[in-house]
Amino acid sequence: MQPDKLIIDALNTIDQATFEKLARRLLYYGAFEHLGIEQRELLYAFGINIEKNKTRGSKGRVDVENSSGSLKVEISTREDWDKKLIQDIKDIKKNGIIVDKFIFCTNRKIGSLNIKPKCGKIDARQYCKNELKCKIAEIIGQQELLLPLTDPRFFYIRRDYLEIEDDFFVSAGQFYNIIKSNYPVKSFLINQGEIFQVFDDKIKFLPNNQILLLHLNNYEELLNLLAEWAIIKFKFDENYFNDNGEVRKIDAGAFIRWPLNTVKDSYLDEVKTEKARLFIFIWGAHLINNISEYLQLKGTDGQLVFICQSGQEDKVGAEIKKITSCNIQIVKIPTKLAIITEENRKKHDKKIKQIQETERQLILKYEALVYYYFPYRKTSSEITDKIKILLSINADRLEILTQTTINSNILQLTGDILSLQDNAMGRKLLEDFINDGTFSIEQL
Repeated sequence: MQPDKLIIDALNTIDQATFEKLARRLLYYGAFEHLGIEQRELLYAFGINIEKNKTRGSKGRVDVENSSGSLKVEISTREDWDKKLIQDIKDIKKNGIIVDKFIFCTNRKIGSLNIKPKCGKIDARQYCKNELKCKIAEIIGQQELLLPLTDPRFFYIRRDYLEIEDDFFVSAGQFYNIIKSNYPVKSFLINQGEIFQVFDDKIKFLPNNQILLLHLNNYEELLNLLAEWAIIKFKFDENYFNDNGEVRKIDAGAFIRWPLNTVKDSYLDEVKTEKARLFIFIWGAHLINNISEYLQLKGTDGQLVFICQSGQEDKVGAEIKKITSCNIQIVKIPTKLAIITEENRKKHDKKIKQIQETERQLILKYEALVYYYFPYRKTSSEITDKIKILLSINADRLEILTQTTINSNILQLTGDILSLQDNAMGRKLLEDFINDGTFSIEQL
């Protein structure tokens, strides 16, 4: 993995705006699970501080606050973090804000947590609790930030905000580029859609820490199919938050960077994945000599997926057993398309006929209602709402139904008035639906 020094150097020189983004990502996405931060507890203040009359454009802005309800978060890059913390506490008390949980995040090396407010030397966390009367107070400094920034779940954060590339794991997007550059396949011999369904069914979190081993005779084709599937399945981009500023709960995928490098003594150590579920893909497993020297596993919570060429699965399985006692589930990716029997065809045709009959009945009912409510003005919300209720459809579906019947010369539109091309047919349909109980006079 990247040495800690590289991360520390990047943290020491990070600007305030970038650090705010990095810290929020770590807090919102489960890097500090012990704090029990819920997504709804944090808001995107993004440097706006009404209490201090600051805005994004304020000069000399060196802090950001996020608060919701009884939670308060301060993020700062000031070197004198202790003085900044003391001032924050004073401001919170001055404004009469009730706080149950307080978090202070700094990019600086904290060293000792002892600070020196006017009351005398005291532990920073205890000082926050005493002054704010809060239940939880946490100080997150440089050393605390190192832990998640060396966790594969959060490599995208250090890549995006510290410009540190992964040396052992790559994202789904990077894996896709590696495969397309090194193992190009112009066309697939097997159906992509069906294989994607196999991936969806098989690549999932298995009970009891089982390990998944996938194999296929055409190994390069398997890699290309996996890359195509992964780029859709795992979204490694900026879309970790929706428009409301809430974290999107997604699965994550990490792929080893092999064979572009063959780093030994690289290992995955105690990955915690309760918040961001992690799939770890080890591809080229049959080409890696002595997996036990290449990859060590210690208390891994993520789902491991090894990928190899058919005929090598037993050898790879034996190698995997050297690094873990977990059971291995071996899955051969099918190379033949599913056979469609006559029975399959009949079932499919039956489904199509059911859809057609449902649509036919809907059109007939609509004709009857247009006849009954003549003159039916499309601008009449009262009649339109009645028709939607009687047909059990929404406004979009009604609009589609209207256009379909107009295009089929069943209805005609004059100005904003809808009417039937054949009123006699409409009258007959209405009588039939009333007689069979589909509609009642009371409903109409």
